[in-house]
Amino acid sequence: MNYSIKFKLNEMVDTLKISIERVHHIIHEHLGMRKLCAKWVPRELTFDKKQRRVDDSEQCLGRSINSDYYIVLFDRLKDELAEKWRHLKKKKVLLHQDNTPCHKSVKRMAKINELGFELLPHPPYSPDLAPSYYFLFSNLKRMLAYFEANDKSYYKNGIKKLEGRYNQCITLKGSYVE
Repeated sequence: MNYSIKFKLNEMVDTLKISIERVHHIIHEHLGMRKLCAKWVPRELTFDKKQRRVDDSEQCLGRSINSDYYIVLFDRLKDELAEKWRHLKKKKVLLHQDNTPCHKSVKRMAKINELGFELLPHPPYSPDLAPSYYFLFSNLKRMLAYFEANDKSYYKNGIKKLEGRYNQCITLKGSYVE
């Protein structure tokens, strides 16, 4: 079981003062959730969510990450921000990114402007000023020791399996891939 899930279940047990078995029963029977790949997910996906899974899978097959891909992600980000945080809809989105060429393309910059995002400045050759570098990557580097122990074929195999899972998702019309 994923540590964070186990922690949250134990937190529910402590807060509600009920047994872990009862928490599991409530999650399964009353909330209609099940565990998939060590994550709690809705037992049944809505048609829209299934369609989104199919669309995303089709989009990811054979796609490289470039400025066109980022533009699509920005549209999705804007939609999801509006859906999940309606009270922030009129607030300006502050965006911080490094100076990778695909981040600075004319098309991407036009999309950032069109969406009304405010781009925070980032000096060239300054990874030390990017939160992903000094905050996230420092922890990630410690975890990477595990990954360095595996040879490249291990990771290539994992990516090939992802392609197969995308195809399965499309075949299953968006249902979960077991």
